[in-house]
Amino acid sequence: MAERVEFKRNVGLFLAVMIGIGAMMGPGIFALPGELAHMVGPLGILVYLAMGVLTIFTALNYAELGAAIPIAGGGYSFTSRTLPRPVAFFTGWFFWIGNTLACALYAVIFALTVRTYFWPDASVALIVVATTVVFALINLRGMSEALVVITVMNLVELVILLGIAGLGIADVEPANLEPNGIQAFEVQFTAPAQTWHSAPVTVSGTINDPDCNTAPGVETVGVNDYTLSGGNGSWTFTKASVGAGRYAPARITVTSGCTNDTASAERSFGVDATGPTLLLTRLNQNGVDPDDVNTWPTVGAFGRLPLSARALDAVSGVRTLSALVENTDSEQQTAIFSQTVEVSGTPPLGASPVTVNACNVDEYCADNQLDLGSLTGAHQVLRVTLTDAAGNSTARDFYFVRQGLRDALLAWKASIPTDSDNGEARQALVVGRANLDAAVASFDAGAYGNIGLLDMPDNLSLRRGWVRWRRNVTTYAFARWPD
Repeated sequence: MAERVEFKRNVGLFLAVMIGIGAMMGPGIFALPGELAHMVGPLGILVYLAMGVLTIFTALNYAELGAAIPIAGGGYSFTSRTLPRPVAFFTGWFFWIGNTLACALYAVIFALTVRTYFWPDASVALIVVATTVVFALINLRGMSEALVVITVMNLVELVILLGIAGLGIADVEPANLEPNGIQAFEVQFTAPAQTWHSAPVTVSGTINDPDCNTAPGVETVGVNDYTLSGGNGSWTFTKASVGAGRYAPARITVTSGCTNDTASAERSFGVDATGPTLLLTRLNQNGVDPDDVNTWPTVGAFGRLPLSARALDAVSGVRTLSALVENTDSEQQTAIFSQTVEVSGTPPLGASPVTVNACNVDEYCADNQLDLGSLTGAHQVLRVTLTDAAGNSTARDFYFVRQGLRDALLAWKASIPTDSDNGEARQALVVGRANLDAAVASFDAGAYGNIGLLDMPDNLSLRRGWVRWRRNVTTYAFARWPD
Protein backbone atom coordinates (compact mmCIF):
# COMPACT_ATOMS: atom_id res chain seq x y z
CA MET A 1 0.00 0.00 0.00
CA ALA A 2 1.35 3.42 -1.03
CA GLU A 3 2.53 5.67 1.75
CA ARG A 4 0.11 8.44 2.57
CA VAL A 5 1.69 11.84 1.88
CA GLU A 6 0.36 14.73 3.92
CA PHE A 7 1.16 18.46 4.11
CA LYS A 8 3.79 19.67 6.51
CA ARG A 9 2.20 22.43 8.49
CA ASN A 10 5.16 24.82 8.33
CA VAL A 11 3.48 27.58 6.25
CA GLY A 12 1.73 30.20 8.27
CA LEU A 13 -1.29 32.31 7.35
CA PHE A 14 0.77 35.19 5.92
CA LEU A 15 2.83 32.96 3.61
CA ALA A 16 -0.26 31.06 2.55
CA VAL A 17 -1.94 34.33 1.60
CA MET A 18 1.17 35.35 -0.36
CA ILE A 19 1.10 32.07 -2.29
CA GLY A 20 -2.59 32.62 -3.09
CA ILE A 21 -2.03 36.22 -4.21
CA GLY A 22 0.86 35.17 -6.44
CA ALA A 23 -1.19 32.41 -8.06
CA MET A 24 -4.16 34.67 -8.69
CA MET A 25 -2.30 37.80 -9.74
CA GLY A 26 0.77 36.76 -11.70
CA PRO A 27 2.96 38.92 -13.97
CA GLY A 28 0.22 38.99 -16.59
CA ILE A 29 -1.31 41.94 -14.76
CA PHE A 30 1.52 44.08 -16.16
CA ALA A 31 1.14 42.93 -19.79
CA LEU A 32 -2.53 42.28 -20.50
CA PRO A 33 -4.36 45.49 -19.40
CA GLY A 34 -3.00 47.43 -22.39
CA GLU A 35 -4.10 44.75 -24.85
CA LEU A 36 -7.48 44.56 -23.14
CA ALA A 37 -7.90 48.34 -23.40
CA HIS A 38 -7.10 48.18 -27.14
CA MET A 39 -9.77 45.53 -27.67
CA VAL A 40 -12.67 46.68 -25.47
CA GLY A 41 -11.71 50.12 -24.19
CA PRO A 42 -13.18 51.13 -20.81
CA LEU A 43 -15.20 47.90 -20.69
CA GLY A 44 -11.92 46.34 -19.56
CA ILE A 45 -12.71 47.60 -16.04
CA LEU A 46 -15.90 45.54 -15.99
CA VAL A 47 -14.01 42.57 -17.46
CA TYR A 48 -11.52 42.62 -14.58
CA LEU A 49 -14.31 42.90 -12.02
CA ALA A 50 -16.16 39.96 -13.60
CA MET A 51 -12.99 37.85 -13.67
CA GLY A 52 -12.35 38.76 -10.04
CA VAL A 53 -15.77 37.42 -9.07
CA LEU A 54 -15.11 34.16 -10.95
CA THR A 55 -11.69 33.85 -9.30
CA ILE A 56 -13.33 34.08 -5.87
CA PHE A 57 -15.34 30.93 -6.64
CA THR A 58 -12.15 29.15 -7.72
CA ALA A 59 -10.40 30.19 -4.50
CA LEU A 60 -13.33 29.00 -2.37
CA ASN A 61 -13.30 25.62 -4.14
CA TYR A 62 -9.58 25.15 -3.46
CA ALA A 63 -10.04 26.23 0.18
CA GLU A 64 -12.87 23.74 0.70
CA LEU A 65 -11.12 20.87 -1.06
CA GLY A 66 -7.80 21.61 0.63
CA ALA A 67 -9.49 21.33 4.02
CA ALA A 68 -11.42 18.19 3.08
CA ILE A 69 -8.50 16.40 1.36
CA PRO A 70 -5.34 17.56 3.20
CA ILE A 71 -2.77 15.74 1.09
CA ALA A 72 -0.07 16.86 -1.37
CA GLY A 73 -0.82 16.97 -5.08
CA GLY A 74 -3.22 19.88 -5.43
CA GLY A 75 -5.73 19.51 -8.22
CA TYR A 76 -4.58 15.98 -9.07
CA SER A 77 -5.24 14.80 -5.50
CA PHE A 78 -8.68 16.38 -5.48
CA THR A 79 -9.80 14.75 -8.76
CA SER A 80 -8.22 11.38 -7.96
CA ARG A 81 -10.30 11.17 -4.78
CA THR A 82 -13.58 12.40 -6.26
CA LEU A 83 -13.63 11.47 -9.98
CA PRO A 84 -12.65 8.45 -12.12
CA ARG A 85 -8.90 7.87 -12.40
CA PRO A 86 -8.63 8.80 -16.15
CA VAL A 87 -9.95 12.23 -15.25
CA ALA A 88 -7.33 12.55 -12.54
CA PHE A 89 -4.63 11.38 -14.97
CA PHE A 90 -5.46 14.10 -17.54
CA THR A 91 -5.96 16.69 -14.81
CA GLY A 92 -2.46 16.06 -13.51
CA TRP A 93 -0.90 16.35 -16.95
CA PHE A 94 -2.92 19.46 -17.88
CA PHE A 95 -1.98 21.03 -14.55
CA TRP A 96 1.70 20.33 -15.13
CA ILE A 97 1.69 21.50 -18.78
CA GLY A 98 -0.37 24.59 -17.93
CA ASN A 99 2.01 25.67 -15.19
CA THR A 100 5.00 25.05 -17.46
CA LEU A 101 3.55 27.28 -20.16
CA ALA A 102 2.54 29.88 -17.57
CA CYS A 103 6.10 30.00 -16.23
CA ALA A 104 7.43 30.46 -19.77
CA LEU A 105 4.95 33.30 -20.35
CA TYR A 106 5.93 34.95 -17.09
CA ALA A 107 9.59 34.78 -18.05
CA VAL A 108 8.88 36.40 -21.45
CA ILE A 109 6.80 39.17 -19.84
CA PHE A 110 9.59 39.84 -17.35
CA ALA A 111 12.16 40.01 -20.17
CA LEU A 112 10.01 42.40 -22.24
CA THR A 113 9.46 44.63 -19.21
CA VAL A 114 13.21 44.80 -18.52
CA ARG A 115 13.99 45.63 -22.16
CA THR A 116 11.21 48.23 -22.47
CA TYR A 117 11.84 50.21 -19.29
CA PHE A 118 15.39 49.47 -18.10
CA TRP A 119 17.63 47.91 -20.76
CA PRO A 120 16.59 48.72 -24.38
CA ASP A 121 19.43 46.74 -25.97
CA ALA A 122 18.91 43.59 -23.90
CA SER A 123 18.29 40.20 -25.49
CA VAL A 124 14.83 38.87 -24.62
CA ALA A 125 15.94 35.26 -25.11
CA LEU A 126 18.93 35.69 -22.82
CA ILE A 127 16.80 37.23 -20.04
CA VAL A 128 14.22 34.45 -20.38
CA VAL A 129 16.85 31.73 -20.03
CA ALA A 130 18.55 33.47 -17.10
CA THR A 131 15.24 34.00 -15.28
CA THR A 132 14.22 30.37 -15.74
CA VAL A 133 17.55 29.08 -14.44
CA VAL A 134 17.53 31.37 -11.40
CA PHE A 135 14.03 30.41 -10.29
CA ALA A 136 14.68 26.73 -10.94
CA LEU A 137 17.72 26.90 -8.61
CA ILE A 138 15.68 28.71 -5.97
CA ASN A 139 13.05 25.96 -6.00
CA LEU A 140 15.76 23.31 -5.84
CA ARG A 141 17.16 24.93 -2.71
CA GLY A 142 13.92 24.30 -0.85
CA MET A 143 10.46 25.48 0.05
CA SER A 144 11.60 28.08 2.57
CA GLU A 145 13.80 29.93 0.07
CA ALA A 146 11.05 29.81 -2.58
CA LEU A 147 8.49 31.22 -0.13
CA VAL A 148 10.81 34.11 0.74
CA VAL A 149 11.24 35.01 -2.95
CA ILE A 150 7.49 34.67 -3.60
CA THR A 151 6.70 36.91 -0.66
CA VAL A 152 9.16 39.61 -1.72
CA MET A 153 7.96 39.58 -5.32
CA ASN A 154 4.29 39.70 -4.33
CA LEU A 155 4.90 42.64 -2.00
CA VAL A 156 6.75 44.50 -4.77
CA GLU A 157 3.91 43.80 -7.23
CA LEU A 158 1.29 44.94 -4.73
CA VAL A 159 3.16 48.17 -4.01
CA ILE A 160 3.47 48.91 -7.74
CA LEU A 161 -0.17 48.13 -8.50
CA LEU A 162 -1.51 50.05 -5.52
CA GLY A 163 0.73 52.99 -6.41
CA ILE A 164 -0.51 53.01 -10.00
CA ALA A 165 -4.10 52.73 -8.80
CA GLY A 166 -3.64 55.65 -6.39
CA LEU A 167 -2.07 57.88 -9.02
CA GLY A 168 -4.73 56.88 -11.55
CA ILE A 169 -7.64 57.74 -9.27
CA ALA A 170 -6.22 61.22 -8.83
CA ASP A 171 -5.99 61.79 -12.59
CA VAL A 172 -9.05 60.24 -14.22
CA GLU A 173 -9.79 61.23 -17.86
CA PRO A 174 -13.61 61.09 -18.31
CA ALA A 175 -13.24 60.73 -22.07
CA ASN A 176 -11.44 57.41 -21.55
CA LEU A 177 -14.50 56.04 -19.78
CA GLU A 178 -16.71 56.58 -22.85
CA PRO A 179 -17.29 53.61 -25.21
CA ASN A 180 -14.95 55.00 -27.89
CA GLY A 181 -12.67 56.88 -25.57
CA ILE A 182 -9.73 54.54 -26.16
CA GLN A 183 -8.88 53.80 -29.79
CA ALA A 184 -7.18 50.69 -31.02
CA PHE A 185 -4.42 50.62 -33.58
CA GLU A 186 -6.18 50.65 -36.95
CA VAL A 187 -5.98 51.83 -40.56
CA GLN A 188 -8.82 52.70 -42.89
CA PHE A 189 -9.43 54.31 -46.28
CA THR A 190 -11.47 57.51 -46.42
CA ALA A 191 -11.40 58.06 -50.20
CA PRO A 192 -12.25 57.31 -52.95
CA ALA A 193 -15.62 55.57 -52.96
CA GLN A 194 -15.77 51.99 -54.22
CA THR A 195 -16.86 52.70 -57.80
CA TRP A 196 -15.45 54.12 -61.05
CA HIS A 197 -13.99 57.63 -61.04
CA SER A 198 -12.74 60.13 -63.59
CA ALA A 199 -8.97 60.63 -63.62
CA PRO A 200 -7.17 61.85 -61.63
CA VAL A 201 -8.20 60.41 -58.26
CA THR A 202 -6.84 61.12 -54.76
CA VAL A 203 -6.53 58.12 -52.44
CA SER A 204 -6.41 58.86 -48.71
CA GLY A 205 -6.95 57.28 -45.32
CA THR A 206 -6.16 57.47 -41.63
CA ILE A 207 -3.95 55.51 -39.23
CA ASN A 208 -4.71 55.56 -35.51
CA ASP A 209 -1.83 54.49 -33.27
CA PRO A 210 -2.74 55.77 -29.79
CA ASP A 211 0.02 57.29 -27.69
CA CYS A 212 2.68 56.62 -30.31
CA ASN A 213 4.76 59.42 -31.81
CA THR A 214 6.82 57.15 -34.04
CA ALA A 215 5.67 57.00 -37.67
CA PRO A 216 4.21 53.62 -38.62
CA GLY A 217 5.69 51.44 -41.34
CA VAL A 218 3.64 51.25 -44.54
CA GLU A 219 3.43 48.48 -47.15
CA THR A 220 1.16 48.91 -50.17
CA VAL A 221 -0.26 46.96 -53.10
CA GLY A 222 -1.98 48.57 -56.09
CA VAL A 223 -1.24 52.20 -55.16
CA ASN A 224 2.26 53.21 -54.07
CA ASP A 225 4.19 56.27 -52.91
CA TYR A 226 1.78 57.51 -50.25
CA THR A 227 2.58 60.73 -48.41
CA LEU A 228 2.43 60.21 -44.63
CA SER A 229 1.63 63.15 -42.35
CA GLY A 230 0.48 63.77 -38.80
CA GLY A 231 1.74 62.54 -35.44
CA ASN A 232 0.83 62.00 -31.79
CA GLY A 233 -0.99 58.79 -32.58
CA SER A 234 -2.98 60.07 -35.59
CA TRP A 235 -1.59 59.80 -39.11
CA THR A 236 -2.92 60.48 -42.60
CA PHE A 237 -1.73 58.81 -45.78
CA THR A 238 -2.42 60.44 -49.15
CA LYS A 239 -1.69 59.65 -52.78
CA ALA A 240 -2.74 62.47 -55.12
CA SER A 241 -3.35 62.22 -58.86
CA VAL A 242 -3.75 58.48 -59.22
CA GLY A 243 -3.81 57.84 -62.97
CA ALA A 244 -5.94 55.55 -65.06
CA GLY A 245 -6.26 51.94 -64.06
CA ARG A 246 -8.60 49.01 -64.16
CA TYR A 247 -11.08 48.35 -61.38
CA ALA A 248 -8.89 46.69 -58.75
CA PRO A 249 -8.23 46.77 -54.99
CA ALA A 250 -5.66 48.97 -53.29
CA ARG A 251 -4.26 47.42 -50.12
CA ILE A 252 -2.28 48.99 -47.31
CA THR A 253 -0.65 47.27 -44.33
CA VAL A 254 0.80 49.38 -41.53
CA THR A 255 3.01 48.44 -38.61
CA SER A 256 2.91 50.41 -35.38
CA GLY A 257 6.07 52.34 -34.67
CA CYS A 258 5.82 51.47 -30.97
CA THR A 259 4.27 48.04 -30.48
CA ASN A 260 4.95 46.27 -33.81
CA ASP A 261 1.20 45.62 -34.12
CA THR A 262 -0.07 45.40 -37.70
CA ALA A 263 -3.36 46.44 -39.32
CA SER A 264 -4.60 46.27 -42.91
CA ALA A 265 -7.27 47.89 -45.07
CA GLU A 266 -8.46 47.45 -48.64
CA ARG A 267 -10.43 49.65 -51.04
CA SER A 268 -11.51 48.69 -54.58
CA PHE A 269 -12.09 51.36 -57.21
CA GLY A 270 -11.48 52.12 -60.87
CA VAL A 271 -10.02 55.18 -62.60
CA ASP A 272 -11.42 55.91 -66.06
CA ALA A 273 -8.88 57.60 -68.32
CA THR A 274 -11.00 58.04 -71.43
CA GLY A 275 -13.89 59.87 -69.80
CA PRO A 276 -17.29 59.90 -71.47
CA THR A 277 -17.44 58.09 -74.81
CA LEU A 278 -19.81 59.03 -77.62
CA LEU A 279 -20.64 57.15 -80.81
CA LEU A 280 -22.79 58.33 -83.72
CA THR A 281 -24.64 55.41 -85.23
CA ARG A 282 -25.64 55.13 -88.92
CA LEU A 283 -23.34 58.03 -89.85
CA ASN A 284 -20.23 56.94 -91.73
CA GLN A 285 -17.16 59.15 -91.63
CA ASN A 286 -14.61 56.73 -93.07
CA GLY A 287 -12.04 58.54 -95.21
CA VAL A 288 -13.39 62.00 -94.33
CA ASP A 289 -10.88 64.84 -94.02
CA PRO A 290 -12.41 67.80 -92.14
CA ASP A 291 -10.16 70.17 -94.12
CA ASP A 292 -11.12 68.78 -97.54
CA VAL A 293 -14.79 69.25 -98.46
CA ASN A 294 -14.31 66.97 -101.48
CA THR A 295 -14.06 64.01 -99.06
CA TRP A 296 -17.32 64.84 -97.28
CA PRO A 297 -20.28 62.56 -98.02
CA THR A 298 -23.18 64.09 -99.91
CA VAL A 299 -26.77 64.10 -98.71
CA GLY A 300 -29.96 65.38 -100.30
CA ALA A 301 -30.68 69.03 -99.63
CA PHE A 302 -34.30 68.37 -98.69
CA GLY A 303 -34.11 64.89 -97.27
CA ARG A 304 -33.91 63.65 -93.69
CA LEU A 305 -30.86 62.52 -91.76
CA PRO A 306 -31.42 59.84 -89.07
CA LEU A 307 -29.51 60.73 -85.92
CA SER A 308 -28.73 58.27 -83.13
CA ALA A 309 -26.09 58.78 -80.40
CA ARG A 310 -24.68 56.11 -78.11
CA ALA A 311 -23.28 57.47 -74.82
CA LEU A 312 -21.31 55.55 -72.21
CA ASP A 313 -19.05 56.33 -69.28
CA ALA A 314 -17.45 54.15 -66.61
CA VAL A 315 -18.31 56.82 -64.05
CA SER A 316 -21.98 56.81 -63.07
CA GLY A 317 -24.03 60.00 -63.12
CA VAL A 318 -26.16 62.40 -65.10
CA ARG A 319 -24.79 63.63 -68.42
CA THR A 320 -25.93 66.36 -70.78
CA LEU A 321 -26.18 65.30 -74.42
CA SER A 322 -26.47 68.13 -76.97
CA ALA A 323 -26.26 68.45 -80.75
CA LEU A 324 -25.92 71.30 -83.22
CA VAL A 325 -25.42 71.78 -86.94
CA GLU A 326 -22.96 74.40 -88.16
CA ASN A 327 -22.87 75.90 -91.64
CA THR A 328 -19.12 75.94 -92.17
CA ASP A 329 -19.46 78.58 -94.91
CA SER A 330 -21.25 81.15 -92.72
CA GLU A 331 -20.33 79.65 -89.30
CA GLN A 332 -24.00 79.79 -88.37
CA GLN A 333 -24.89 77.26 -85.68
CA THR A 334 -28.29 75.65 -85.20
CA ALA A 335 -29.11 73.72 -82.01
CA ILE A 336 -31.14 70.61 -82.76
CA PHE A 337 -30.93 68.56 -79.57
CA SER A 338 -30.49 68.83 -75.79
CA GLN A 339 -31.27 66.17 -73.21
CA THR A 340 -29.95 64.79 -69.92
CA VAL A 341 -29.19 61.08 -69.77
CA GLU A 342 -28.24 58.78 -66.90
CA VAL A 343 -25.17 56.61 -67.45
CA SER A 344 -24.03 53.92 -65.04
CA GLY A 345 -20.62 52.52 -64.30
CA THR A 346 -21.03 49.04 -62.88
CA PRO A 347 -17.97 47.86 -60.86
CA PRO A 348 -15.90 46.18 -61.91
CA LEU A 349 -17.12 45.85 -65.51
CA GLY A 350 -17.50 49.54 -66.32
CA ALA A 351 -20.03 51.39 -68.41
CA SER A 352 -23.52 50.48 -69.57
CA PRO A 353 -24.28 52.33 -72.86
CA VAL A 354 -27.30 54.59 -73.33
CA THR A 355 -28.64 55.10 -76.88
CA VAL A 356 -30.83 58.14 -77.70
CA ASN A 357 -32.23 59.82 -80.82
CA ALA A 358 -30.24 63.04 -81.10
CA CYS A 359 -32.80 65.38 -82.66
CA ASN A 360 -35.70 66.83 -80.68
CA VAL A 361 -36.11 70.48 -81.73
CA ASP A 362 -39.40 70.62 -83.69
CA GLU A 363 -38.28 73.38 -86.04
CA TYR A 364 -35.45 71.24 -87.40
CA CYS A 365 -36.48 67.69 -86.58
CA ALA A 366 -39.18 65.33 -87.80
CA ASP A 367 -39.67 61.84 -86.37
CA ASN A 368 -36.33 62.20 -84.52
CA GLN A 369 -34.58 62.85 -87.87
CA LEU A 370 -32.81 66.01 -88.98
CA ASP A 371 -34.85 67.81 -91.68
CA LEU A 372 -32.14 68.95 -94.07
CA GLY A 373 -34.57 71.27 -95.80
CA SER A 374 -34.65 73.43 -92.66
CA LEU A 375 -30.95 74.21 -93.02
CA THR A 376 -29.19 76.75 -95.23
CA GLY A 377 -25.89 76.35 -97.02
CA ALA A 378 -24.12 73.39 -98.56
CA HIS A 379 -21.25 72.51 -96.25
CA GLN A 380 -22.37 71.38 -92.82
CA VAL A 381 -20.93 69.76 -89.68
CA LEU A 382 -23.13 67.95 -87.17
CA ARG A 383 -21.55 68.10 -83.69
CA VAL A 384 -22.88 65.96 -80.81
CA THR A 385 -21.42 66.67 -77.33
CA LEU A 386 -21.61 64.64 -74.10
CA THR A 387 -20.80 66.57 -70.92
CA ASP A 388 -20.56 65.25 -67.33
CA ALA A 389 -21.32 67.09 -64.09
CA ALA A 390 -17.68 68.14 -63.68
CA GLY A 391 -17.64 69.83 -67.08
CA ASN A 392 -15.58 67.14 -68.81
CA SER A 393 -16.90 66.64 -72.32
CA THR A 394 -16.36 64.69 -75.47
CA ALA A 395 -17.69 65.51 -78.95
CA ARG A 396 -18.17 63.70 -82.24
CA ASP A 397 -18.43 65.48 -85.60
CA PHE A 398 -20.16 64.37 -88.78
CA TYR A 399 -19.17 66.35 -91.88
CA PHE A 400 -21.45 66.33 -94.92
CA VAL A 401 -22.38 68.29 -98.03
CA ARG A 402 -26.03 69.25 -98.36
CA GLN A 403 -26.61 69.04 -102.12
CA GLY A 404 -29.77 69.03 -104.34
CA LEU A 405 -30.20 67.65 -107.87
CA ARG A 406 -29.32 70.97 -109.57
CA ASP A 407 -26.05 71.16 -107.62
CA ALA A 408 -25.37 67.57 -108.54
CA LEU A 409 -25.89 68.24 -112.27
CA LEU A 410 -23.55 71.24 -112.17
CA ALA A 411 -20.96 69.20 -110.26
CA TRP A 412 -21.39 66.43 -112.85
CA LYS A 413 -20.80 68.89 -115.69
CA ALA A 414 -17.68 70.25 -113.98
CA SER A 415 -16.30 66.71 -113.70
CA ILE A 416 -16.59 66.03 -117.51
CA PRO A 417 -13.31 66.49 -119.40
CA THR A 418 -13.28 69.30 -121.94
CA ASP A 419 -11.13 67.62 -124.57
CA SER A 420 -10.04 64.24 -125.92
CA ASP A 421 -7.61 62.94 -128.54
CA ASN A 422 -10.41 60.85 -130.06
CA GLY A 423 -12.69 62.85 -132.31
CA GLU A 424 -15.87 60.91 -131.58
CA ALA A 425 -15.15 60.99 -127.88
CA ARG A 426 -14.54 64.74 -128.07
CA GLN A 427 -17.88 65.24 -129.80
CA ALA A 428 -19.62 63.06 -127.19
CA LEU A 429 -18.10 65.13 -124.34
CA VAL A 430 -19.30 68.37 -125.95
CA VAL A 431 -22.77 66.95 -126.40
CA GLY A 432 -22.78 65.66 -122.81
CA ARG A 433 -21.86 69.04 -121.34
CA ALA A 434 -24.47 70.74 -123.47
CA ASN A 435 -27.16 68.33 -122.38
CA LEU A 436 -26.22 68.84 -118.71
CA ASP A 437 -26.72 72.57 -119.29
CA ALA A 438 -30.12 71.75 -120.76
CA ALA A 439 -30.92 69.51 -117.79
CA VAL A 440 -30.13 72.38 -115.40
CA ALA A 441 -32.37 74.67 -117.44
CA SER A 442 -35.15 72.09 -117.29
CA PHE A 443 -34.66 71.82 -113.50
CA ASP A 444 -34.96 75.60 -113.18
CA ALA A 445 -38.15 75.54 -115.31
CA GLY A 446 -39.65 72.84 -113.10
CA ALA A 447 -39.67 70.32 -115.95
CA TYR A 448 -38.09 67.51 -113.84
CA GLY A 449 -39.61 64.83 -116.08
CA ASN A 450 -38.00 66.26 -119.22
CA ILE A 451 -34.45 66.13 -117.89
CA GLY A 452 -32.30 64.39 -120.46
CA LEU A 453 -35.10 64.23 -123.09
CA LEU A 454 -33.17 66.44 -125.49
CA ASP A 455 -32.31 66.19 -129.20
CA MET A 456 -30.09 63.19 -129.70
CA PRO A 457 -27.04 63.19 -132.02
CA ASP A 458 -27.47 61.93 -135.59
CA ASN A 459 -24.48 59.63 -135.30
CA LEU A 460 -25.77 56.16 -134.35
CA SER A 461 -22.95 55.30 -132.00
CA LEU A 462 -23.22 58.68 -130.27
CA ARG A 463 -27.01 58.23 -130.07
CA ARG A 464 -26.56 54.90 -128.27
CA GLY A 465 -24.08 56.46 -125.84
CA TRP A 466 -26.49 59.34 -125.21
CA VAL A 467 -29.32 56.94 -124.40
CA ARG A 468 -27.13 55.24 -121.84
CA TRP A 469 -26.09 58.61 -120.40
CA ARG A 470 -29.72 59.81 -120.21
CA ARG A 471 -30.65 56.62 -118.39
CA ASN A 472 -27.85 57.25 -115.94
CA VAL A 473 -29.07 60.82 -115.37
CA THR A 474 -32.66 59.81 -114.73
CA THR A 475 -31.88 56.82 -112.52
CA TYR A 476 -28.55 57.39 -110.79
CA ALA A 477 -28.96 61.11 -110.20
CA PHE A 478 -32.48 60.90 -108.88
CA ALA A 479 -31.59 57.91 -106.76
CA ARG A 480 -28.72 59.74 -105.16
CA TRP A 481 -30.41 63.12 -104.91
CA PRO A 482 -34.13 62.23 -104.62
CA ASP A 483 -35.23 65.79 -103.88
